Amino acid sequence: MSAAALLAGIALIALTTGAGTFVVGLSGCGRSLEETLGWSWAAGMLLLAAVYAALLAAGARPGPKKLVPILVIAAIGAFLRRRPRRRGARERDLLATLLAAAAAAGCVAYALQALAEPLWSTDFLAIWGLKGKTIYFTGAIPGRIFHDPATVWSHPEYPLFVPLAMAAFSAATGSWNDETLGLLYAAWQVATVLVVLGYGRRRGSVRAGAAAAALVAWFHPLYRGFGVGLADVPFALAAVLLATAAADRDPVGAGVAALIASATKQEGLLLSILAASLLLLFGTAGDRLARRRVAAIVAATAGMHLLLLRSLRGPIANRDFTFAPLAHAADLAARIGRLLPALAGSMTFALLVGIAAAAAVFLAGRRSREDVLLAALALQVAAYLAACVLSAYDPIWQLQGFFRTSGALVPAAALLLAARVGRSADTSTDTGAFNPRRSATY
Repeated sequence: MSAAALLAGIALIALTTGAGTFVVGLSGCGRSLEETLGWSWAAGMLLLAAVYAALLAAGARPGPKKLVPILVIAAIGAFLRRRPRRRGARERDLLATLLAAAAAAGCVAYALQALAEPLWSTDFLAIWGLKGKTIYFTGAIPGRIFHDPATVWSHPEYPLFVPLAMAAFSAATGSWNDETLGLLYAAWQVATVLVVLGYGRRRGSVRAGAAAAALVAWFHPLYRGFGVGLADVPFALAAVLLATAAADRDPVGAGVAALIASATKQEGLLLSILAASLLLLFGTAGDRLARRRVAAIVAATAGMHLLLLRSLRGPIANRDFTFAPLAHAADLAARIGRLLPALAGSMTFALLVGIAAAAAVFLAGRRSREDVLLAALALQVAAYLAACVLSAYDPIWQLQGFFRTSGALVPAAALLLAARVGRSADTSTDTGAFNPRRSATY
């Protein structure tokens, strides 16, 4: 990658984050500085992809001269509308500072992997990159990415946010460059770590937030070279955003997060439905109206995206799964009987230690509004396992992707657990109010 391409990509990331601040500013939620930065990058990338798609629909050829000015205008609007940030007393803690430094080191290590070479993973070449490159070079969303029988293996049923993000980023920087696209993944990871750090400190404690951020930054099953170019890294950020917006009862943030989640992966639709359903069913009576509002926005946003995607591509059958075993008890039992021993045999020592540690942290924490989102994540993992049973190919083969897809939920789980355990030493009631002391920057 040339120095010019690297600098152009970094400048666009900074500009996109500034533009996203305009969207985030529509929410009245009192987020910390770290959370605001992470949210702004995600919202800015959503804005860039949406503007790019709108220009494609209008028949215009998007490029730097069209995309960059729009981002500049949004960034200027956010600057003019900015509000003074309320600051509390700084909470200095050496251990938390060291953990935050470890998180930063993890982000640097992943960035080096992401930028070391052109994107090469199988799913990037066959799915995400293929679609993004097709959209970029044709200047449209051609019907062949959905209906060409020669590329049916590229999963035409998948949502398009990641390919559109790649194409929009390339259009705004002036060229398609597989190495420069690695910057997107470094930025997605940094945003995830920042939100985990800020939310964990705001809702839990300074140490809990920093510890969770460090664990997320060094979570190698998700943040590794092979994962660059796939949808798991942006989906991990989407899950984190959805969890925080739902816990904060933030309608604007919930809508943005649900749109990013459902537009990134099919699993995002399921996670949105689970989160909305549990918010409706569980929680304190005092926040029933806020929960209903957030649940309605999450469900409506995910549903509207599904309808929009359906209108764009038409009906497409999912070739990976079949419901036929549900009608044959013997076949279903046989599949489960094969899957469970394989699942047990796939449990590594590190994975078992991680599960045990998560359980211990959960038991050590206090009951909080984050619990309902932890339940949504647990049901999501259970749905992934059920999908293995209903695989159209083989349950054991499908199990290979179970751990990778489940790994994308780990940052959200770490964030929610940090909020829960960090509050265990706090004798205050869990009102969900903004705490300026916990939002102070390092």
